[in-house]
Amino acid sequence: FRVGHKQMPTAAWVSSWVAQQDNKWHQEREKLVEQMARKLPGAPPPPKTAFVLFSADARKDLVAVESPADLMKRLASQWAALEPAKKARYQESAATEQTINREEMKKIRGTAAFRELESSVDRFMYANSALHTNGLPEMSV
Repeated sequence: FRVGHKQMPTAAWVSSWVAQQDNKWHQEREKLVEQMARKLPGAPPPPKTAFVLFSADARKDLVAVESPADLMKRLASQWAALEPAKKARYQESAATEQTINREEMKKIRGTAAFRELESSVDRFMYANSALHTNGLPEMSV
């Protein structure tokens, strides 16, 4: 319905908007917690991707490249041209490394330091959340 020249939000619209903001808030929170958890004592480094594993092997064969940019261009073209069977080997290694990394991060999640990190992220997110500071946006007609 309209009040003056502005369209007033309906209850369904407000409910939908709040659900979207809540989902967005939780996604941002999880991303921030994951990033900060990597800095906790005993946390494993991020797992290497298949391309990074390939690059480590392929760099040994490349010598006298003019610049780092040229090196990356060569590695990228070699990766693109790599046989699917060889590429699958690197992808399997990366998947194994990622699985091991997830297991190590599960151990970190059970620590008191991680719980403290989560509560500090929650306080930060709540204090800086548009949902809690700006209220509802104007509804577009």
